[in-house]
This record gives sequence, C-alpha cells and structure tokens, in this order.
Amino acid sequence: MKSVFTIQWDPEAAVLRVMQQGFWSMTDFQAFHAQFSAHHERLMRTHGRYRILSDCENFPVQSAEVAEGFRTRFMRFLAENPGRCAIVAGSVLNKLQARLALPQSQVRTFLHRAQALAWLMALECQSEGERRAALPLRIHGAG
Repeated sequence: MKSVFTIQWDPEAAVLRVMQQGFWSMTDFQAFHAQFSAHHERLMRTHGRYRILSDCENFPVQSAEVAEGFRTRFMRFLAENPGRCAIVAGSVLNKLQARLALPQSQVRTFLHRAQALAWLMALECQSEGERRAALPLRIHGAG
C-alpha cells in the first residue's frame, strides 16, 4: 500500500517536510496526527520553534470531517509553534480549503513550491520593532 503521507525533519534547512497525498479517511488522518504530534513534541523540546513545508500538490480537497480534523487538532500545534508553515496546494480550490482549515497568521498557502520556499526561509519578523531592528544600519553623513 502506498503511503498517504511522509513526515521528515531536514536538519540542514531546519524544516519539517510533510508530504500528503490521496483522499484520506479519518483513520489516515489519525495516523498522520499521531506521527505529526510526535515530531512536534520533539522539535518543540529541542528547538523551541520550527518551520513546516507541506507538499499537498497531490492532496485533493478532503471531506468536511478530515478538514475539520486539521482545523481543530492543528490549532494547538500552531499556537505552540511560532515558526512559519508553507503549504503548496495542487489547485486554487485546495489552496482555499487549506486557508479555511488553517487561518493562523504564520500559515500561507501557495501554488508554486519556489514561492513557498522563498517565503518560508525569509527573515521572520513578528513586530514593527523587530522589522526596524532587522533593517541594515544607516550611518548618517555617509555618502
């Protein structure tokens, strides 16, 4: 039987890589949730935050039950982990379902992997003060 998901930690990029495919039953979702939860707990303990790249290009629109499972069960993960989560959707409809299920500010959905990676790996600034602090210093009078 072909796996409906894979979850792998990429230590060089510091990204949790998730691949989801096929139409899921609640049993599939529960297996995914258990494995994701184990990764989440370990990464929060060892890193305090982490980024997620979720490849959903071959993950069609799911049942309302599975979508609700993502919405309710992933609220805790996203509340605990301030790291960015980039989802690569296979269609505009998939992108919409992902956005409705995971509306948190650190989650973005994309139709192109390159755009998702660029956003995911960009400097994360949480506030205006941090944005100003991240800007290069300007020396007055220097030409």
